[in-house]
Amino acid sequence: MPLTAREVQAARAKDKPYGLADGGGLTLWITPLEQKYWHFRYRLNDRQPRISLGVYPAVPLQLAREKAAEARALVARGIDPGQKRKAEKRETVETQTNLFKVAAEDWYQSKIKAGRSEETLNKMRTYLDKDILPVLGDKYLPSVSRADCTTVQTRIEKRGALNVSKKVRGWLREIFSRAIAKERCEHNPASELSYIAEPAPKSKHYPHLLEPELPDFLRALDASTSRPINRIAAWMEIWTACRPGMIRFAEWSEIDLAHGTWTVSAEKMKMRRKHVTPLPTQLVAQLKVLYEITGRHQYLFPGIGTKNPMISENTINKV
Repeated sequence: MPLTAREVQAARAKDKPYGLADGGGLTLWITPLEQKYWHFRYRLNDRQPRISLGVYPAVPLQLAREKAAEARALVARGIDPGQKRKAEKRETVETQTNLFKVAAEDWYQSKIKAGRSEETLNKMRTYLDKDILPVLGDKYLPSVSRADCTTVQTRIEKRGALNVSKKVRGWLREIFSRAIAKERCEHNPASELSYIAEPAPKSKHYPHLLEPELPDFLRALDASTSRPINRIAAWMEIWTACRPGMIRFAEWSEIDLAHGTWTVSAEKMKMRRKHVTPLPTQLVAQLKVLYEITGRHQYLFPGIGTKNPMISENTINKV
């Protein structure tokens, strides 16, 4: 006979565990410590497995019967309730752990290991934290859609940062491609964002001097009344064809006046390779003069005041 609510409540512990059958595979098991568990036993594929349906009184008799009825319906369709429960548990764990932010951090760490420059890494970190993770971070990675990625792109475009948008598109593609290779997802929803992106403005090239204009410019530079430090920095850019940023960060420890070379370590170079620049005799002569002025400093071209370790990024252009 089916159990009654009173029988379930009144069941007492014995020396050994025992069960009270409710019928249809549902049984209430009582332990020697008077703990009461609902179990459901079923037959499938010549096996008779058993699953737990909860603890009494948290799961009363009626709820236990409803759970048993759901399990019987699965068995009737050839579905193993126990295996289904395990699969759902795995899926829950997967949903909670396989998040976009985990894949994004894995991608970012790979860039650090690859030796990307500090400047590039700072940009990646900034736009990850500012633009990408607030939208996608807590999403289950395989469920991130094209619409989600489009939202990231649109938010950046609305503030007019089209170059940032282009970089972020590329980073999103890389994050998903790496995740696909690691079997964390199957598709790359960021693959076609460029087709709906706002077109970036045409680049405006810096003004430049034509060859016939150079003599007058160089004579004017030679007659410049700028500070010697700034004037020599401008000449160093011309004589070495290096970027202003490299000139600003040049250190005396990198300069070999005896051999006329300037060696920049791999750590400071974008491609992480040591870079050696030959110094023409004109520049060597100027640097010997400069050493008398700034040789006690770390940088060839120190700035003014304690807050400026080197000249500003606009100094050479002003000269």
